[in-house]
Formats: sequence, structure tokens, C-alpha cells
Amino acid sequence: MESVTRWIFIAVAAVLAWIFVPKLLGGGKDGIQPIGVGRTETADYAFGGTPEKCEIRGKNFTAQFSTRGAALVDYFLVGDARYTDKGQPIELTTVPASAPDRFALHFDWRALSTNKDNAQVSHDVVDWNIESHDDTSCTFSYSDDRVKLIKTLRAGDGPYEIVTRATIENVSDVPRVHRLGIENSSSESRFPISAPRTSRNRNSKPVGT
Repeated sequence: MESVTRWIFIAVAAVLAWIFVPKLLGGGKDGIQPIGVGRTETADYAFGGTPEKCEIRGKNFTAQFSTRGAALVDYFLVGDARYTDKGQPIELTTVPASAPDRFALHFDWRALSTNKDNAQVSHDVVDWNIESHDDTSCTFSYSDDRVKLIKTLRAGDGPYEIVTRATIENVSDVPRVHRLGIENSSSESRFPISAPRTSRNRNSKPVGT
């Protein structure tokens, strides 16, 4: 019994040391929990330079989308003093730029291992172009020798809502497949998101185009 008790104390001491010693030595700090692995399996990125942002305003919020992945990177609640700091709206998204496949509303067309040579989309995250923009919507486009993508994100009819829609077109001369997953990880999504999906998005089999 004494042996068991001794090992319990050793285990507790080890856990406490792991938590507090780095802080005592200046090597740790409180903050946002590091984000984990995303939906994509390959982390195959194809982009460069500085991405642009496209901003929309909806009911009780302002949102900014990046050309890097055509996804949500900034979200602010407006008109609510609880979500302000020194009079300015607080940034409610927490995903770092180093994890673009975890941006909210990122569309992963290579989900669940649909990333082989016959994949419709060659990379997990790419830089898109801003096709059009007004106060309540942003439309992005991307194209290469395999695919043409169009994605629109707009303010919904209700408070806090974002509605998104996308089209995908095979522009190559061979059949290809895709499987869509939409990123909405709990670590960043502290607000309502509206993302209508078609039955194809929920299909358990790859979709050929």
C-alpha cells in the first residue's frame, strides 16, 4: 500500500512540475490553447506573398475573409459592449496564419484521403482571387489546369449568420474526384455559422466530375 501511495505522489509531483516549472523559468505562458491537426491529411499548400482580405458587414457582426483559402480569418461582434476592449470590438477568431487549413469555412475538396493523382484539386490550401465584393458579400475564384472554383460568402438574413456557396468544375480532359469537408473547428467557432450543404457534400463516396 505504501508503494502505491508513493507512486501516486510521484505522478502528481511530475504533473505539477510539467505545468509550473516552465512558467517559473520563463519558458511558459498562459494563452490560447495551440490548435491541433486540421481536416486535411497532407498539408499540401500552394501560395506565396501576402494574402488580401475581403470584408463584409452583417447583422451584429463584421467578418473578414482571406484570399488564402477563401476562408474566414476575422470575426467581430458589433453593438454588444460585452465583446469590446477599450471601446473596440474583440477579435473572436483564434486560428494562426500558420494553419490556413483550420480557418473557419475553409473548403477542403480533398477530404478523407481524396488527394491522390486523380484528385480534382491539387492542393489543400491555395491563394484565390477576389472576383467581386460589396458590403454584404465576397466572391472568390481559383483555377488551374484541373479545376475552376467559385466561392461566395455573404451575410445571412439573421444575426451573426454567414452563408457560403461554392461551385467546382473539372476543366481537364480526364475524370477526377473530390470530396468536400467544411472546416468549423470548435477552437475558433464561438459564434453561429450558417453553411448550407448539398447532399453531395454528405456523400460517403468520392464524387467524380
